[in-house]
Amino acid sequence: LDPSYGRNKIQLTPQEKQRYITIGTTPTVACEYCCGVKTAVTKDGRPTCGCKHSWAMRGLAAYLIKNYPDLSDDEIMREISKWKGIFFPKQMVQKYIQESQTGQFSADIASLLLDVDEKKLKEMKSAVASGSQSSQQTTASVDNLPSMVGGC
Repeated sequence: LDPSYGRNKIQLTPQEKQRYITIGTTPTVACEYCCGVKTAVTKDGRPTCGCKHSWAMRGLAAYLIKNYPDLSDDEIMREISKWKGIFFPKQMVQKYIQESQTGQFSADIASLLLDVDEKKLKEMKSAVASGSQSSQQTTASVDNLPSMVGGC
């Protein structure tokens, strides 16, 4: 579905393409863990890499823009970030743990927290920050997660 590489390329109208570019040029909404790119597309909508993860995320963005136009850009970024979490479980969990300690969230992690209320965020931050046995077991479990699911 990727507008550039997909077998079933989604054709976007100029307005849809602008949304696609806005979402795709948001820093960290990309597969930076395999090839190092920070955005999924360039400012003119061209892909920043050819990784299969990025194909999937760009295709998902285009599909949602085309078929679910009432979704907000933030909601589309949340769906992309869910896929990113599946593709890069270890890095995304580590990133959440690190960012939850400061309360400063990158676009991908922030999008995953869209529907999480402040009380729940404080509880999650407290659980991560505590030096409890449970927290240590969580850290050990994170270390056992795969770094990348699938290939570039």
